[in-house]
Amino acid sequence: SNSLYKYYVLRVCMLWDKSSDNSFSIPTIACLLESDSVLEKLQKHIFYANNTLIEPTNDDEINHLINENQRKNAEKTSKDCIEKLRNSIEGAKEFANSEEIKAIKEHRDKYIAHSLTHLTRKKSAKIPYKIGIESIAIKKACEILDVFEEAVNCSSFENEAESRRISRRYANEFWKSIKINIE
Repeated sequence: SNSLYKYYVLRVCMLWDKSSDNSFSIPTIACLLESDSVLEKLQKHIFYANNTLIEPTNDDEINHLINENQRKNAEKTSKDCIEKLRNSIEGAKEFANSEEIKAIKEHRDKYIAHSLTHLTRKKSAKIPYKIGIESIAIKKACEILDVFEEAVNCSSFENEAESRRISRRYANEFWKSIKINIE
């Protein structure tokens, strides 16, 4: 279990490593997404994904009104999604430099990754490392990656969370309904 815990800490740190060309960290993804040209292309992508034409009716005026309304909704959705994406990019940059991440990385450097070498670097985290602080970093990563996923693929992880909740409810109902009679 100690090895699993160390691996977990290492992976959390990897998620929040600084942005670089050969990194798959959240700050790297944020840097790739934040350019105006990428955001503009994503906005167009979201617009076209949400601007599906409704089956035509026999009335041209109704078709025009429906399609115009659909276009306006797609435009609003794409603008809202890009604004949410911009906020998440900023949130990712801020959290990557947060005290929680500094504390986790200092713990990794001192006790896991560089435990055999003497580190003379000054402590930069203002809060101490406590077991469980990684869950804050994981929760924040899920929030940010959900917004990234929604903008890039026009889908969301929330559906997966909802299906887990439903599965958990069905499992609980199943196990509660089992009765064993001993005679």
